[in-house]
Amino acid sequence: MTRSLQPLPGNRFYVVFQPVRKDTGWWRYFIDDKFGHCFLIQEESNGNLIVLDDILEITAYPKTQKQALLKSIEGGRILVVEAPLGRKSPWGLFLCVQSVMAVLGINDLILTPKQLFTKLKTKYNIKEL
Repeated sequence: MTRSLQPLPGNRFYVVFQPVRKDTGWWRYFIDDKFGHCFLIQEESNGNLIVLDDILEITAYPKTQKQALLKSIEGGRILVVEAPLGRKSPWGLFLCVQSVMAVLGINDLILTPKQLFTKLKTKYNIKEL
């Protein structure tokens, strides 16, 4: 069953999926090489961007840097979410996947960035940028 999105002004999110870095720890053997990490970029109603990378790194960028920021994501894939998908928080370890799920309101059993990518594209019909 697909949930319908209720677009809200100023709530556009770019969900960024990046490949595994070579310096990543032992867990890299359990995840897909093309989906090693994920994070969010929120576009505010005034066009400014907020990068939410894990739960401790938050960086703001002016709207004039939007294209440069999106182009700087080398080898990554980006999905565009126009509004939060729900209101529930995920359970489990709070890693990159769970931080993205918490902001978007997703409460499914998802453990890896690739599972999140697949769920967003299939269950929520989110399009890639």
